[in-house]
Amino acid sequence: MQNLMCSASVEPILHYWVDIQEVPFPDFDDTHVCRDFDTILDWVEQNSVPNELFLTTVRRPEDAVIHRMSRAYKDMKAQNVGNTYLDQHQHLHEHD
Repeated sequence: MQNLMCSASVEPILHYWVDIQEVPFPDFDDTHVCRDFDTILDWVEQNSVPNELFLTTVRRPEDAVIHRMSRAYKDMKAQNVGNTYLDQHQHLHEHD
């Protein structure tokens, strides 16, 4: 838990359009600074877009740049049984 608390970032998380799903994929490549974890959780609860709203309203623009996910990641996701994020979006592309 200490690692999570010291790794929590308050920076915005950028999302990229990827080839294996119809909703944006988060890019977690950022610098971390120790923060008050409870304050962060409170802020997230008050300011986050509800997951259902995100999944039902965000649509890929026609001119979006598509980032290709690695074969290793695609294989890992294929083995992840019960992944509701992917289960809700069966319009996955299998291009390499």
